[in-house]
Amino acid sequence: MKRKKLFITLSIIIPIVVVITVVFVIPIAEGGTRPYTGYKIFTNIEEFNFVESIGAEVLTPDVDKDIKDINFIESLEYKIKYDGATYNIYAYVFDNNANAKSYFKNVTSISHEIDIAFSGTGNYYFSTRRVVMYNNKAYKIKGQGEKKFTEFLKVMENYLTGPKILESM
Repeated sequence: MKRKKLFITLSIIIPIVVVITVVFVIPIAEGGTRPYTGYKIFTNIEEFNFVESIGAEVLTPDVDKDIKDINFIESLEYKIKYDGATYNIYAYVFDNNANAKSYFKNVTSISHEIDIAFSGTGNYYFSTRRVVMYNNKAYKIKGQGEKKFTEFLKVMENYLTGPKILESM
């Protein structure tokens, strides 16, 4: 009877340990959770049109639920398929810094006192998101899986001409 209980207990615990190791420990060991120390911002919102020149398949963009009723001067939205993954890109130039902060808060649920920040969430295998705010500009990128997402960010950074944001949330 004790062997049967031991077998049942081990058959439950071992798969749990394996799943935790694969999902959380391996990505940390590979550096997958913090690949960047900062993100570049755009100088001109049209810089995001680079997606049309890198061979990405341009799809119909999803609605950005985080913009809500915030006023902006310019916007650009893309949904693309690149290197086997799908990305949603939303970029805005707001009429003032306060609106950029409101957008940042809508995306991250974090109030930020200064006008420069970035925040990232996600994991190695599933959805990943970055939002960057610099004065009255902000962009958000949502994608799939940290590894491909990080590679896409490296490609994107070659096209953005603004400064690198080093303030992390």
